[in-house]
Amino acid sequence: MAVTHSKDKTSWFRVEMYSPLAEEATARVGRGSRVTINGFLKEDTWVDKATNSRRSKIKVIAQSLGIVSLRGPNQQDGAGAGASDSAPSAAAA
Repeated sequence: MAVTHSKDKTSWFRVEMYSPLAEEATARVGRGSRVTINGFLKEDTWVDKATNSRRSKIKVIAQSLGIVSLRGPNQQDGAGAGASDSAPSAAAA
């Protein structure tokens, strides 16, 4: 997911979605679509084997998806999907 702050500044975030939310996002949302995501942040940590330093990354675990505008081949109107906390399936980001 990309968040544009200004003309020259964009931040990128990894988003994890689980079934059935992931299937709806895959079927309805294409690159360039504007969406809202509600969820929570999760930090993954690990030790880099090459440098032996601690690394971390923050990702968003999506619980609901709202469609603001669609772009691309999946254009259609409609509201977003509801919350989901099912078992993992294909992730959409």
